[in-house]
Amino acid sequence: IKSFAVESKQAVSLTATSTDGLITIGQSFIQDKTRPEFKPDGSNVSYKMGFSNGFYYLYIKGGITGSLSFAEKTSQQVVTKKLDIATLKQYNIEVTKVNGVLQINFAPFKYNQVVVNSSTLVTINIDPIDYYFNHSASAYFVATDDAGKVLNAVKYVKGTTTFKFSATEPYDKDRFNFYVIINPDDPNSKPNVAGYLQVKKGSIYRDFGFGLPQDNLAPFAPHIKNFGTFDNLLISTNAYGVIGQSPADSVNFTPNLFIDNGSPLYVQMLKNNKYTYNFFDIPKGTLNFNVDLSKVTKTPLMKTVTGPAGFALNVMAKKDKNIFNAYTLHLGSTQTGSMDVYYPKESFQEYETIAGYGTNLLSYEILTSGPTIPDHVDTYDIAFTVTGKTLGTFVPSITGDYSYYHAYFENTAGPALLVQLYSPSAANYMHAKIPNLSKYLGAEINLADQKLTEFQLIQVKDFDETKFKYFSADDIRAAPGLNVKMVSGVIQ
Repeated sequence: IKSFAVESKQAVSLTATSTDGLITIGQSFIQDKTRPEFKPDGSNVSYKMGFSNGFYYLYIKGGITGSLSFAEKTSQQVVTKKLDIATLKQYNIEVTKVNGVLQINFAPFKYNQVVVNSSTLVTINIDPIDYYFNHSASAYFVATDDAGKVLNAVKYVKGTTTFKFSATEPYDKDRFNFYVIINPDDPNSKPNVAGYLQVKKGSIYRDFGFGLPQDNLAPFAPHIKNFGTFDNLLISTNAYGVIGQSPADSVNFTPNLFIDNGSPLYVQMLKNNKYTYNFFDIPKGTLNFNVDLSKVTKTPLMKTVTGPAGFALNVMAKKDKNIFNAYTLHLGSTQTGSMDVYYPKESFQEYETIAGYGTNLLSYEILTSGPTIPDHVDTYDIAFTVTGKTLGTFVPSITGDYSYYHAYFENTAGPALLVQLYSPSAANYMHAKIPNLSKYLGAEINLADQKLTEFQLIQVKDFDETKFKYFSADDIRAAPGLNVKMVSGVIQ
């Protein structure tokens, strides 16, 4: 019978027979990272036992004799038991210790319901329109343990959108290292490796950006009229803002501006120490628009924002927080610990801020989103140092709370390569063991040639380490809407 159709609400019962015998032994008796073996008499081949639900097992033809050997867990002693296999008989092995001497006995098989660790390391989800996977000459997923031993490696098949990635042997640890390797089909692009170090077993890898959808944008060029003189002028569409300190800067307002058809244009002006603003309706399909500064007459609201000395602040606003597009309301910096932010009285659904400051050769950034502009820019009380400046030697030391770290490496010799490593703080994995990935990259890679160029710590509100890929600071800046603290340093 090759197939059998079962109708709804029917059941099938099949009788089967076997000429095999069965050997079982509980996992609790076996030394970690070893596996029992059975060697038939007169054979040079040993057969490793399988594993399922807390037991090692092996089916053997009845009538075969041989020796079962394994490393006992408590003593780490290799023991051997002679067996004469009979058809349809189970040999369940039990280890006891009598007067300090190991005893290998047969015992009734007692199946205890155990919590079974899934063999799945990670569920992989690929965006069907992802540029890098779709334009790769080849791509691989590689998993290793914390010592760099490969647990499994698979080549990506284009068009695959989701699958479960498992270890090839039983793997009982809670964490593992996961590498995504892409060899681009463009010879001018470098192969790249993204390593997620000591992530939780059972996590979900999502090759999707976390950016929000964008409104449709069209090219747009504003031209200022009736300007006289001014001290500062900010012009912003709902997607892009430009700023100038004098009429001579107005030439910078015409290129590279885009607007969603039907959205108004925001204009803010500082003149004679007074801020004014207005919104201008832009008819759909407009490519050029004359901005009459004599109509920029509304008095804005003002808020004093405090923060660390020398901080910079970018304030944006959204009519719809579920859309990426945002108006630029403020771009400024201060040498003191406060600045005044002027913004329109009209309501917005969400305000987003990006604040930055620097200290001790490190750059700090604070990103917020919410219904109001914050009164204060927090500091990020964290610091790091790094010893070892290559892929094979780097060891970070971190003081403070963070969600994950990000290390960026570029090659200084040998084949072109980009490597980025991420690791969640819960793993506390500071001595990374990187495997030899050369065979997946098609070229011999020397870890000493991969130099650490930048190191980042990122703290994300409501961070879930089991859902990655994690994102770099550049990715996060390009997709605001999060509450994030970041610090980065360029490694010399």
